[in-house]
Amino acid sequence: MNNTPKSFYVLYPKDKKIKDTLNAIKILSDNSQRTAAHITVRGPYSKKLTKSIVDAYSKDIANTSLHFSEVANFFDCGQNTVFFKCDDNEKLRKIWKKKGYKDFKPHITLYNGTDEVFAKKLFERLQQNFKSFDFKVDRLSFLESKSSDDMDFYRQRLKQDLVNYECFKDILNVDMDKEKIKTIDEYRKLNYISKFNAQLYKNEADR
Repeated sequence: MNNTPKSFYVLYPKDKKIKDTLNAIKILSDNSQRTAAHITVRGPYSKKLTKSIVDAYSKDIANTSLHFSEVANFFDCGQNTVFFKCDDNEKLRKIWKKKGYKDFKPHITLYNGTDEVFAKKLFERLQQNFKSFDFKVDRLSFLESKSSDDMDFYRQRLKQDLVNYECFKDILNVDMDKEKIKTIDEYRKLNYISKFNAQLYKNEADR
């Protein structure tokens, strides 16, 4: 079995408030999440692309505004996956290349776990009062899948460095950290997600 980590290239929101809000929804949905909210656009690769290639793709896509039109899922595919669907975009399609995926279906995954019941509750909650939204993306970024050997370390690093727990205080008036988030019951978790979801639309309106 080949355990060599695979490389992907992804797009992150450029706006910090939108980035923090999406990451909060992800970590509330599953506190073992190991990547920040993103759109995967290329990969997997066995090694990194050259800087010149990445710079060329970034020139095509950076600062492009993408539109997210609905909450969707892959329940029919046997996956407990919930995501925000990104609409077709000419610039995004130009740099898109995901091996093993024939269809062009850009999206931001919010939950992709083992709990089917929670996935359906999350989908229903995010559908409530959903509003389409837009945000500009940053340059193309490298993302490496981690092997099982260093997964626990990587998860801890994520929760310390990539999740801005200050936004829990700002939006919910709740003190949160990487240990407290593990103890939140499902009822509060879904309520917090609803509030962050509403903040996502507010962030866009304030820009």
